[in-house]
Amino acid sequence: MRDYEKFVSDLRRMTSEDGDLESDGLDALSRVSIVGRDGRRLVFDAGLAKILEAVQRIDSSGLFDSPDGPLRLFSVHLMEALEMAPDGATRLELREYGVVAT
Repeated sequence: MRDYEKFVSDLRRMTSEDGDLESDGLDALSRVSIVGRDGRRLVFDAGLAKILEAVQRIDSSGLFDSPDGPLRLFSVHLMEALEMAPDGATRLELREYGVVAT
């Protein structure tokens, strides 16, 4: 069984400088959103299970050589998505190369 509570806690810690991460639960289908420093709320288009899978697929070797390296790199992708979010964006989409705000 996956420990979504720990994953959400770790993700909150990694993204705390970028915004306030919220989850509507702690199961595979729970929705995650982040309220950026500009006050905008963006909601992931996937549940916790898909977000965790995306993090686990990340190869962070050479950039962040530590057990939490993939999560660190994911948080960088998320930060970039928040910074580049177009006006009116409300969603965060998982892509093979990172996260995109739409």
